[in-house]
Amino acid sequence: IVLIINSINLIDGIDGLASGLCIMGTVGYSVVFFHRDMNIYMLLAAAMIGLLVVFYLYNTLGKPGVIKTFMGDTGSLTMGFLLAFFAIKLTTIDKPMFGGQNDGSYFIYAVSVLMIPVMDVFRVFFARIRDAKGPFFPDKRHIHHKLMALGFSMRQTRYLIFSMSIFFFAINIFIYAYLGWNI
Repeated sequence: IVLIINSINLIDGIDGLASGLCIMGTVGYSVVFFHRDMNIYMLLAAAMIGLLVVFYLYNTLGKPGVIKTFMGDTGSLTMGFLLAFFAIKLTTIDKPMFGGQNDGSYFIYAVSVLMIPVMDVFRVFFARIRDAKGPFFPDKRHIHHKLMALGFSMRQTRYLIFSMSIFFFAINIFIYAYLGWNI
């Protein structure tokens, strides 16, 4: 829970990145909740999607001082907690996703939805520790900072990370569905 909460908080470095990744994650979770007739969880996820879409629009298209909104720590921590809650609930489903026996497919699905923020936290924390700094030492090592240092605009960086998230999710589900858990 703490890892997911902090990963959403730490990925919130450019406009729309955390909210966009939360939208994609929540859509992924709501699809499974709908498919498994878990209506109360699907309703909570749908409410979160509606809230995040409006926030995303005001955050990315708004003008500072006029109509622009910011997520801040409270928003990112709340979104991270709800995503962690959804991930835990998803892994408790005892029906198989791809047919056959329940063999961990929901765990793979839950992890795949959150792969970019969680792996970014691991990568940054281990790099900071390797350099003899504290894991919470602020720096510009997050993936969005690295992409912007390569010359991508904030918008290009955001959409590139969204594309990477969708790609990793699709690859994980495809590999798992056809090659199994060990691969």
